[in-house]
Amino acid sequence: MMNDIEDFERCAPALLDPLSRDYIWSGTGSQKTLVENKEAYNRIWIKKRVLRGIGNYSLEVTVLGQKIDLPIGIAPSAGHSVFHPEGERGTARGASSMGAIMILNSLSLTSLEDIAASVPAGAVKWMQTYIYSKRDLVIDIVRRAEKAGYSALVVTVDEPYEYEIRCNSRSRFFEKEVVHGFPNIRAAVEDIIINSSDTFDDIAWLVNITTLPVVVKGIMT
Repeated sequence: MMNDIEDFERCAPALLDPLSRDYIWSGTGSQKTLVENKEAYNRIWIKKRVLRGIGNYSLEVTVLGQKIDLPIGIAPSAGHSVFHPEGERGTARGASSMGAIMILNSLSLTSLEDIAASVPAGAVKWMQTYIYSKRDLVIDIVRRAEKAGYSALVVTVDEPYEYEIRCNSRSRFFEKEVVHGFPNIRAAVEDIIINSSDTFDDIAWLVNITTLPVVVKGIMT
């Protein structure tokens, strides 16, 4: 029986190939952020309050004008189908069943239309994108997301750059997966270039080409 994430961590190595296992387990550089993330969550304690007479309770919040049953959003990671047969479809259905937000990565191995078709009409779906160097790629993602019923755009500004990756399997993982192509990007793989010199003008441009709310992801300072 799986009771918590540690149970999944213990069982997963026997079920994953080495490349996939090392990708999901490792970080970049010296992996300081990976370690600090775990330590930060371990420092959080939930204080139980008793004798408060709470008979009916709700975690419902309103986010960008939409009611969300559970104030959690699934971060826009990619490659879910490498780790589970249902891939991002399963993730989206899980988020929908809990009333959480599904944020789909534009580099996912499942198309945004397939994700929209796999969840109930009322499921909250946001679409992630980067500011790709070829702006027509961004415009195409935006139009398709609008048509498929996504209710917000998430633009990632802390995009990956060229860096040394301590775990070589992490690099080889991407080489292995790139052969599948990316159904949300209508371009050859070699033409998918993320602009590394974004400014607030690029965000303003994105806001001006859509009627959807735009959420900026990755601002740390």
